[in-house]
Amino acid sequence: SGTTGPVTTIELVGDGVAANALDIGVGNLDGDEISGGITFNAGPTAADTLTIATDGQNVRLNGPVTINSDLTITTNGFDGAGNNLGTAGDIFFSDVATIDSQATEVNDLVFRAGSGDITFNANIGDRFDDSRPGTFTVEDSTANLTFGGADAAATNSDTAPVSTINLDGAMNLGAASTELTSIVFNGGPGVGDTLVIDTTGDDIRVNGAVTLNSSLAITTGSAAAGDVTFTNDSPIDSQGGESNNLTVTAGTGSLFFNEDIGSTNNIGALTITRADGGVVFGQADNETSGDGTTGPVSTVSTDDAIDIGSTNVIAGGIVLNGGAGTIAFQTTDDNIRLNGAVTLQSNVRIDTGDNAGDITFTSDSTIDSGDGTSAASLGSTLERNDLFLDAGDGTVLFNANIGDTQRINTLTVDRSAGGVIFGAADTAATGAAGPVTSVATDGAIDIGSGTTADDVITGGIVLNGATTGITFQTSSDTIRFNGPVTLNSDVTLDTDEDDADTTLEGEDVTFTVGSTIDSQSSEANTLIIDAGVANVLFNGNIGAAADGELGALQIAEADGGVVFGETDGNVGSGTTGPVTTIELVGDGVA
Repeated sequence: SGTTGPVTTIELVGDGVAANALDIGVGNLDGDEISGGITFNAGPTAADTLTIATDGQNVRLNGPVTINSDLTITTNGFDGAGNNLGTAGDIFFSDVATIDSQATEVNDLVFRAGSGDITFNANIGDRFDDSRPGTFTVEDSTANLTFGGADAAATNSDTAPVSTINLDGAMNLGAASTELTSIVFNGGPGVGDTLVIDTTGDDIRVNGAVTLNSSLAITTGSAAAGDVTFTNDSPIDSQGGESNNLTVTAGTGSLFFNEDIGSTNNIGALTITRADGGVVFGQADNETSGDGTTGPVSTVSTDDAIDIGSTNVIAGGIVLNGGAGTIAFQTTDDNIRLNGAVTLQSNVRIDTGDNAGDITFTSDSTIDSGDGTSAASLGSTLERNDLFLDAGDGTVLFNANIGDTQRINTLTVDRSAGGVIFGAADTAATGAAGPVTSVATDGAIDIGSGTTADDVITGGIVLNGATTGITFQTSSDTIRFNGPVTLNSDVTLDTDEDDADTTLEGEDVTFTVGSTIDSQSSEANTLIIDAGVANVLFNGNIGAAADGELGALQIAEADGGVVFGETDGNVGSGTTGPVTTIELVGDGVA
C-alpha cells in the first residue's frame, strides 16, 4: 500500500472547455514540453494493455513517450473495436513525442480515431537500439493519418517531419476494410529527405490514399520475409509540385500494388530492390471500392527511373495486370528496367517519353501472357495480351525469351531511336544481358511501327540468339522491321506456324526502306523466312555493309511472292524503296 503499480485504463469525456480531453504538456511553446518523458505501463506481461479512451475528444501528447506495455488510444468512444466510426477525436503526438518501447520489450500500439485525424511528428522506435515497438495498427479510423506534420521543426511549434519508424512487428494502416481518407508520409521538404519504415521481417499493409510529401523507403528486411501491400484503396502520389521517390525492399517477401501510382501527381523514382516472393501490379481484374483488398492497376507514372529488381532478381516474377484495360508505365525521359520473369495479365504499355530513356528486360526477364490473376489463375493458356513499347530516343533491350511459355499477342515497338536489341550478349549474366532464342506471338510483330521519320529505329535492330539462333514466330500475323537490321546470329522468321503447305496460314514479312540487313561483322549469319501463303518484302540492301555479308538467305515458303524492291524510289520513312545489292557468302551447308 502507498507505493506503485500499473495503470490499465484512462477514460475521459472532456470538460467542454479545453480543446483536448487529455493534454500532457499543454501549449505549443518549447517550454511546455514534458522533457522528462511520458511513460505508459499496464503491467509486466504481453497481455497487459493500457487503454486511453475518449468519447470524441482529442488526445495530445507533448513529450517523449515510452510504452512499458501495450498501448491503445481510442477517441471514438468506449465501445471497443468496430464501433462509432463517425465519432471524431484527434490523436496528436508533438515534435518531441517520440515513441519507444521499454528497452528489451516489444510492446504493441493501436490507434482508433473514428472520423478524427491522427498525427505523428517525431520518430518511432529510434531512441535506442532495442526500443522498437511491436505491432503498429491504425483501425476504426476514416480520416487523415499523417507522419510528419511539417517539413521542418521550428521554435515554439509542435509539428515536424518524421524520418524513422522502426518496428518489431507488423504495421497495418487502415486495418480490415476501414480505409483512411489519406495517409501522408513526410520526412522533410523534398525528394532528398526520406522517411524510412523498417520492420524485422514483418508485413506492412497500407489502406488509404497515399501522398509522398518526401521520399519514402519501406523495408521488411533485406533478407527476411515480410510482405508489403498497398490495397485497392491506396493510390500513391507525390505532393503537388514535388516528385518524391518510393523505394521498397521486401526481402524474401512479396510486394503488392492494387491501385494507380502517380496518376494525380507523378512520384519520383520507383525502386524495388528485392522481393523474392514476387512483385504484383494488380492482384485482381476488378475491385470494389472501399473494401481494402485487391484490384487492377492502370497507371504507373514517374518523373524518374523505374527499377523492378534493382539489387536482386525478382525470383517470384513480376505480374502486370490492368484488368480489362491496359496498364501503362510512363516516365519523363527516364529508364525502366525489369529484372524478373514478366507475366502480362492484361495489355501493357511502357513509355519513357520523347527523349532518352531506355527500356530493359534483363536476362532473367522472360515475357509471357498469363491467365487469370496472381491470386486466382484460370488454369488455362488461352489469354494473349499485347506489349507496346515507346522508348523515344532511348533503346529497348530484350535479354530473354518472349512467349515461350505462353504467347503474348502483339509485340509493338513504336519509337526507339537508340535501337532495339534482342539479345545484348551471347552468354546470359544474372540481372544483366543475355541472348534471345525465341519470340512467339499470336499477333503481329512490328519493330518501328508507323511511317514517320520518328518511327524508324535509326540506332538499328539487333537479332542475337547466340549459337542457338533466334526464331520469331507468329500465328499467321505480320512481322515488320523498320530500321537497319543486324544478324548477330542465325535468324528465322516464321509467320506460317504449322508449316503445312496445304493450310492457308502465313502473313507478310516486311523489311521497310530503312531496313538494310547485314550480318555481324565477319560472322556470315543466315536468314531463313517462312511466310506461308503470304509475301516476303525487302526494301533495303542485304549484306552490303563492310564484312556484313550474310551466310545464306533462304525463303522456305512465300506463296504470295518475294519482292526485292517494292518501288523504283524511296517513297518515305517506313514504306518502300528499291534494292540494289544482295551479298552472300554461303553458310557451308546449303
